[in-house]
Amino acid sequence: MAVPMEANKFQKQGAKKLRSILFDTTTALTLTPIQVLVFSLSFMIMVFMLHAISRMFPFISFIQIFISVLVVMISIGVSIVINKK
Repeated sequence: MAVPMEANKFQKQGAKKLRSILFDTTTALTLTPIQVLVFSLSFMIMVFMLHAISRMFPFISFIQIFISVLVVMISIGVSIVINKK
């Protein structure tokens, strides 16, 4: 079954638009694989530490909040430093 010429034209235009969206390097948020790795590892470490602290000190939530905010700030700082290199 042959595809009409107009449908083929629209498919090519759609493919071009999709490529421009996916591979546009001028966007404000671009993450390198190292930054994704840093975010992932910091998240896993944070979850592990918060579980350990909740086991040792079940009634202390301020420490958990402080540690979670600290880890997020450190991971953002590390990713900014890595991105500037």
